[in-house]
Amino acid sequence: MKSGFTLKDYWALVKISMRSAYWRIDSRNWGKQLDGVLFWIVWIFPLGVVLALLNILNTATTFFALGVAGVIGELFKSIFLLVFCVPVTFNIKRMKYSIHFKDSTWWKNTGIRPSEMLSDKGVYGEYIATIYAEEHLKANQVYGKILNNVFVPVPGGSFNEIDMISISEIGIQVIEAKGRQGKLSGNWMDETLSQNGNEMQNPLIQNLNHCNYLVEYLYQKLPLPACEFKLFTDLFAFIKNVVLFSVYGIQDNINRSFEPNMDFYVGMSDKYANQRFKNRTLSKEQVDMIYETLLPVASYSPEERRQMIQQRELERQQKERLREQQMRTHTYKPNTVYYVVDMNFIDIDGKWYRGNVVCKERICGMDENNEPVFYRTFLDPSDGWYYAKPNMTFNKRLTEPDYSEATIIGIYNQKYNSPFLEK
Repeated sequence: MKSGFTLKDYWALVKISMRSAYWRIDSRNWGKQLDGVLFWIVWIFPLGVVLALLNILNTATTFFALGVAGVIGELFKSIFLLVFCVPVTFNIKRMKYSIHFKDSTWWKNTGIRPSEMLSDKGVYGEYIATIYAEEHLKANQVYGKILNNVFVPVPGGSFNEIDMISISEIGIQVIEAKGRQGKLSGNWMDETLSQNGNEMQNPLIQNLNHCNYLVEYLYQKLPLPACEFKLFTDLFAFIKNVVLFSVYGIQDNINRSFEPNMDFYVGMSDKYANQRFKNRTLSKEQVDMIYETLLPVASYSPEERRQMIQQRELERQQKERLREQQMRTHTYKPNTVYYVVDMNFIDIDGKWYRGNVVCKERICGMDENNEPVFYRTFLDPSDGWYYAKPNMTFNKRLTEPDYSEATIIGIYNQKYNSPFLEK
């Protein structure tokens, strides 16, 4: 619940506003890495800010003793110090955001206090990403709105948590915020990447899952006839897959020989403002309609979000225990199968096609009649990713389901891989 700020919150805003050289959430600032004379040279700038503020305070308390000329002289010295030291000490964009924090999109959307951000690198990353997502809208001079912590319902009764969604005339930016650093290597098309030699989930594919669930949800919930475009367009035409890193120290050694078909951006948050996407626009009315559609699933209080995440974790643990029991009794079967289907679908160019596609089908829960609930995505052979196609229609299934993706893709390539026919 929102309430008045404490001194701890205001001090947190000061720290967050400082340049990374002076304060980083991972503590890797200059003050921890430099010794001797260099240490004092680096810290002379924030010290200058403190001295200037103290001098202004002292001048105010001794106004009558100093006289008009003395006051002007002291203020001149303080202003000179501030003009010289503030730009070096503080990140100006972050400082402006901190000054207006209580009117910010972040505070209105999340209710998360500044002091809370300093104890969680992930939350801090989402905060920094929000600052630059707003800056991105201003830089592109487009109408748009931002949502944080969007809990999109998914088949089976659970939810998919999206860090941030920026909805504007240039499209729907699904943003995954990362508060980490290190050397990244691998291929954007692979399930995993290497971070400092350790395996990590590919954040683009992680965010693709968010995009898929969002497309399915919007297709179900956008009202007609106001959003009739959803019937005649692949909603992925408007989706941007965005991953923003908020802690300096990322070394991008990714192999870019192959890239996904959808619009995407991966990089530092402060570089995002100048990023330009392909010109697939929404009208202001459509922006408002999408925003209003998603607002109910982005309006949970911090306590409600914690309870939902705890409940999801309990359900995950129950599923894991059931899987282990089935493994011991040799009755376990993977909940994901693959098969080839003949279907009609709208491609990203807005045209209807008919063709054969590999379907990835996952059991994600049971309905009220104790029947399995399926979630399906479809392989794009050109980039190897699976995309949601909520406005497709099945004609017939061409192969029996198989647990092995490689087996089905092999059959597809040998027998069913043919050009899509425009309808």
